[in-house]
Amino acid sequence: MHTGNELPCVSETALMKDAIVEIANKRLGMTTVVDGSGRLSGVLTDGDLKRILMVRPDILETPVKDVMTKTPRTIGPGELLATALARMENNLPSPITSLIIVDSEGRPEGVVHIHDCLRARE
Repeated sequence: MHTGNELPCVSETALMKDAIVEIANKRLGMTTVVDGSGRLSGVLTDGDLKRILMVRPDILETPVKDVMTKTPRTIGPGELLATALARMENNLPSPITSLIIVDSEGRPEGVVHIHDCLRARE
């Protein structure tokens, strides 16, 4: 699990250019998006960026909250790694590569990436 400084995170009011920097710096292909109380309100992924750029080339000055996925996939901090992997592989309509670990208040505590799960299986 990626926590603390490794956890990609931007506020809803951050501009897309800031979110892109966070995604690039944290190297997980995504960033969490939090509201003013620090609660998870969305996620923005590399795939989202590609789809957005195809229709909105002016994206850099757009607030993240206007384009984020508002229903990110999450898991609780006490869940098993096997549960996380199954949730990522069986996600509909298609598999995903990251799950956000949230506390009981909906605040992101970390991110587990599918590569973390696969390395742990070895």
